Amino acid sequence: MQQGKVITFASLFSEVSNVEIPIIQRDYAQGREDAWEIRDQFLLSLSQALTAPVGTLPLDLDFIYGNLSTEERPTLSVLDGQQRLTTLFLLHWYLANKEGKYADFIERFTHLGKSRFTYQTRTAATEFFHALVRADNSGLQFAENAPDLREQITDSRWFYHSWLQDPTVSACLTMLNAIQSCFDDAPSGLYFKLCSSDSQPVVFQYLNLSSFGLSDDLYIKMNSRGKALTDFENFKAWLSGRMSQQPGAVTFGEKIDQAWTDMFWNLSKKRAESFDTLFLRFFKRMAFLLECGQSSEPAYLLANLNATWFSALRSIREGFSSSEFEAKDTFNPSNIEIISSVLDFLCSQHATREHRSLLMEFLTGSDLLGACRFYALCAFITYKKSSSHAYFAEQHAQWSRVTDNFLYTMRIDSNQVAVGVIRSLDELAPYAGNIYSYMSTVDVRLGFNEQWDEEALKAKLITLDIEWEPALIRAESHPHLKGRVRGLLEGAKNADNSGYDLTRFISLTEKTYWVLNEQVLHNYEHLLERALLSLGDYLIWQKGQRYTFCLPLHQSWRERNENWLRVTEKNVFIELLDKLNKKENMSNTLREIIQESNPGGWRELVVKDPETIRYCSEKIIDKLDNQVYLLSKTNLRGYFRELHSWVLSKRLLALLRREDGNAPFTAVTYHSVYGDEWPCIELTVSEEETFFIAHENGVWFDCHNVDEEGEPLPLPSFFKSLVDTLMHDADTVSKT
Repeated sequence: MQQGKVITFASLFSEVSNVEIPIIQRDYAQGREDAWEIRDQFLLSLSQALTAPVGTLPLDLDFIYGNLSTEERPTLSVLDGQQRLTTLFLLHWYLANKEGKYADFIERFTHLGKSRFTYQTRTAATEFFHALVRADNSGLQFAENAPDLREQITDSRWFYHSWLQDPTVSACLTMLNAIQSCFDDAPSGLYFKLCSSDSQPVVFQYLNLSSFGLSDDLYIKMNSRGKALTDFENFKAWLSGRMSQQPGAVTFGEKIDQAWTDMFWNLSKKRAESFDTLFLRFFKRMAFLLECGQSSEPAYLLANLNATWFSALRSIREGFSSSEFEAKDTFNPSNIEIISSVLDFLCSQHATREHRSLLMEFLTGSDLLGACRFYALCAFITYKKSSSHAYFAEQHAQWSRVTDNFLYTMRIDSNQVAVGVIRSLDELAPYAGNIYSYMSTVDVRLGFNEQWDEEALKAKLITLDIEWEPALIRAESHPHLKGRVRGLLEGAKNADNSGYDLTRFISLTEKTYWVLNEQVLHNYEHLLERALLSLGDYLIWQKGQRYTFCLPLHQSWRERNENWLRVTEKNVFIELLDKLNKKENMSNTLREIIQESNPGGWRELVVKDPETIRYCSEKIIDKLDNQVYLLSKTNLRGYFRELHSWVLSKRLLALLRREDGNAPFTAVTYHSVYGDEWPCIELTVSEEETFFIAHENGVWFDCHNVDEEGEPLPLPSFFKSLVDTLMHDADTVSKT
C-alpha cells in the first residue's frame, strides 16, 4: 500500500484482506457511556460530511498507523486509528441495513462468513464482530423511531449476554444506539456515498510503521493510556497462550468466552461480584483441589510446604501470577481436561439447582467443607466421563448421599485434613457407579474411619431392602444429625440383635423430628431437657467438670457433635422417644413425664425448676457428683450459682411469703458470685443475726462468719429441719 495514501474505509478493504485491532490495544472508547460528548461530535461531523453538497471538501480523519503482514491475505494490524475505524465500520453496517444494501456490505466486509474487521483484544470482541455480520438481521428494525438498536441486538438469539461484560462489545452497542439517533431520519443513499471511491466524503491517510523500520514496541510506549486488563483477563490470556498448542484449544477458547462465561454471568446476577471475579476464583480454587489430590507428598508435609500458596488459591481477594502457576504446572492438559469436564457438566441439562448451589458455595464460601463437597461432585463427573457410561442421576444421588455423610461427620478445619479428604474421595471415585454395592462388600476402609462402619451398615441394609434408602435419607436430613444416625439404628435393633426393624427406625426418626426442632429446643419451659433428665443423666461432657444441657446449634460438625447429636446416641433418648405417642400431644406428654418423675439428687432440682436451666445462658454447668454450679457464662470466671443453695433460697423465700411473718427468719437474699467466692444465701434471723449459708457436697455452712480458730460458726438451730423439709428431694445430708 502506498504510504500516506488518501483512502476511504471501504477502499481500504480493496488494499488489504483484513483489518485487525491487536491485543495490545485498549478497549473501544468512543462508545463508553461517559464519552458522549466526543461521540456525538464525531457522529455530527460524519453526518455533515455525508450530507454536504457535491464538491465539498471531504472530512479528513488524519493518519492511521499500523503494520501490514506479508501473508497471502495480508492483515493490517491497527496501532493508531482504532476508535475512528471502529466507528466507521459500525456506521457502514448500520447504513447498509437501514437502506437495504446489506448484500453489498457482506460482499465488501466479510470473507467466508467472518468479518474482515475484527478485534483481537478479547475473544468475546472477536466473536461479536463475526456474529454481527453473519447474523440474520431481518428481525431488526431500522425505520425511523424504531426501538433502541442495542436492545434489539441483545434480545437476538445469536447474542451471548456474557458479551456485555466485554467493554468493547458494550461500547459498540452504545455507539450503534448513538448512530441510530443521529442517522434515524437521514436521507437515503448515504451507504453508497460513504463507500464511493469517487465522492470520498470521509477519508484518512495510512502509514505502515514496518516500512519505516519501527516496531510495535514504540507504539506501546507512546500509547500506554489504555485501561489495564483485569486479573481474570490476564489469566485468560495466559491460559489461552498455554493452551494454544494443545488439541481442542479452539473449542476451549470458544467455551471460555461463551457457554462457560454465560454461566458465570448468570451466577453473578445474584451477587455483588462480577462474573470475571467468580470465574477466576473458580480456576484458583480448582487449582487448590487438584493440588491436594495429585501431589505425592504426605498430607501434613504438603499442607505445610504449600500453606502460603493454598491460602492464596482459596482467598476471595483476586490476584494472578503466571509465574507461580507456571512453576506449579497447575493447569497442565490433564487438569484442564478435568476442569473442562466439570464446567461442561455444570452448563449441561444434567446440572440441577443443587449442583449450582454446590458451585456457589464453593465460590463464595470460606470453609473447607464446601470445597470438599464440590470436589466430591468433580470426582463423580470425572469418573463418569472416563467411564463410558452416560450420566445417571440416581447414581450421583447415591454417591452424593454417601460422600455427604462422610463429609458432614468430619471436622474439616485445616488444609491437612482437606488433603486427606480429597485423596480419600479420589480413591472412592472409581466405585461411584455403584457405591452401595462397594460399601456393603469391601473390607478395606478408604479413609473416613469415623463414619465408615455406619455407612457400610446402611449400604447393606439398602441392598437387602431398598425401602431403607428413603428412611435413611429422612433421618440423615435432620439438621442436628446430618448423616450420622447410629443412635437411631441402635434403637431399631431387634430384641435378639439379629437385625434392624425398619418400621421402628422410621418411627424413631419421626419422633426425633418431633422433639429436635427449633420450637421445642427454644421452649421457655425446657420441657425436653427436663424430661430427659427425669429419665437419666443425658448431659454431654465438655471439659474438666463442665457439662452442657445442649445448645440448639447445628451448622458445623463441632456444634452438632458437642450438642444434640451425641444425645441421640444415648439410651435415655430412645427411652424418651418410646414414651411419645402423638406429635400434637408431645408437650403434654413431656410435662407428664416431668411431673411423674422422681430422679432424686441434683437432677430432681433441675427437673422441677426450669429456671435452673434458663440461668445458664450457654447451657453449661460445673458438676462433680452431686455438687453443681450453674454458670452464667462458660466457666467460673463469670457469675455463677450453686444449685442446692439457690433452690433452697427460692423455697425459703416462698416459705417466708406463705407464713407472712411467722417464719423463724425475716429476710432471704441470694448472692451469685464469680471467681473464688462462695455463692450463698444471706439469711437474716434478726437485726443482730445474719448468716451467709453455702453448700458443698451435702454440707451446709456459714461461709463468712467464723470463730477464733477460723471455723464456720454454727448455723441456726432451725436450719436443719428447714432443709430436711424443703430439700428432701435433693438427696443430701444436712449438717450444722
